[in-house]
Amino acid sequence: LKAAVLLMARGEIDVVVFTTGVQLVHVWQIVTEMQLEAAVRRGLARAIIASIGPTTSDELRRHGLSVDLEAAHPKFGSLIRELAERSAALLRAKRGAPTVVARESTRPGR
Repeated sequence: LKAAVLLMARGEIDVVVFTTGVQLVHVWQIVTEMQLEAAVRRGLARAIIASIGPTTSDELRRHGLSVDLEAAHPKFGSLIRELAERSAALLRAKRGAPTVVARESTRPGR
């Protein structure tokens, strides 16, 4: 967990997935012990925070974290499928990256 906390603090994580509120409680204990709360909050502000369901999302919000994706059905498979489908767009939106749009060529024969 300490290695993961350091990666979060450095902003080197794109997606964080929580499947129970207890996971967050344990992670936050390590964050507090390492005295990295502000850095982890900054790092997580750049990452997608995904939650398996309402109870986990409530715990994330109690810790002052925004939930970017909550599974439509509180099942692991649903969460992973939704992440696969939406994480790239969510990251672009969250980080303010421009969206690449394919343009039709104006050259003859194309």
